Amino acid sequence: MGFSREQLGQWAASRSDIFPTELCVVMSSLHSHAPPHSLAATKQTLVRAFDGRPFEDIFDEFDETPIGVGAIAQCYRAKLKPGLAAPDPEFDEQPRKLRHNIRENVDILVKSTPKSVPSSHIVIKVLHPGVERTVHRDLRIMNIFAKILNAIPTMEWLSLPDEVDQFGEMMKLQLDLRIEAANLSTFRKNFRSRSTVSFPAPYTDYTTRHVLIEEFASGIPLSAFLEDGGGVFQQEIADEGLDAFLVS
Repeated sequence: MGFSREQLGQWAASRSDIFPTELCVVMSSLHSHAPPHSLAATKQTLVRAFDGRPFEDIFDEFDETPIGVGAIAQCYRAKLKPGLAAPDPEFDEQPRKLRHNIRENVDILVKSTPKSVPSSHIVIKVLHPGVERTVHRDLRIMNIFAKILNAIPTMEWLSLPDEVDQFGEMMKLQLDLRIEAANLSTFRKNFRSRSTVSFPAPYTDYTTRHVLIEEFASGIPLSAFLEDGGGVFQQEIADEGLDAFLVS
């Protein structure tokens, strides 16, 4: 149950309402420090995503060491060949096909008002080989244990079977990276008029069920703000978040 240990640990890290803070801190390391799959498997998956184009014809640079490894996928930093570098500038509000439905306008205003320029540096997210089968198997096992634990007196208040069901639905969505690309496009569309928020553009022509390619964007983990606050940007972050929540 390799998947169960890692992904359930990631879920536990987000449930500070149920588990002690110390446990959540320890489990949060599983978000980016799970065992990686092989580079050969990554290359094979990427070649398929680029319609059989040889790996050396896709990238000018490719960092073979993953920048993050989770229970579902792992991520790499790379630089595309010049002819492949820019996301499609058009945004299609009525998509014809899922793979081509995330056409995105990259003219997002940043805080200092210049328009953002698509970077040839990208982040590549690749599903682990065979992860779909492993996820479905482990969810069945988790559901069995949840029902057993739920039968113990005083444990029913946790509603473990319901938690496993919700966790399972969340995990199934993560098994299709086109959904994550579509979510990125939705965020970019909904926030395109804002000067303080931007989201990396997905490269939809190369995004498949097993591969997500998006602009590389430096950032600070949300956990850093939760732990240390936003400093001089505290009020601005709070206003942006509240406004986005109320508008949505």
